[in-house]
Amino acid sequence: MALGALLTMVLQFGYTQIKTPAQNVGVSAAISAATNIYYGTMYAYTPEILPSAHRATGYAICVILNRIGGIVGVIVGSYANVETTTPLFVCAALFAILIVLSVLLPFESRGKTTQ
Repeated sequence: MALGALLTMVLQFGYTQIKTPAQNVGVSAAISAATNIYYGTMYAYTPEILPSAHRATGYAICVILNRIGGIVGVIVGSYANVETTTPLFVCAALFAILIVLSVLLPFESRGKTTQ
């Protein structure tokens, strides 16, 4: 997960240097692939490490935060100056936080049973 978040963060910072439509497509595709590395690992890892009651609660909290983030994104896009690269830097910083959180999770789930 940390590797996927790191790749996404680096590509988000790189996206600020886009000059051509071809670069836009290439970097956008790379960001999508790197994000899928993170999410794919997360979806495979969490059932192994977290009890089912915590998974359900955590999933519900994530869905709520996702919806709130979607609303905030629309509001920011409507009223803020989107010609700057600041939103990309904020997004990359959030992925840096995900790197730290991913590293803090237990590494090996072997020998533990899910509840």
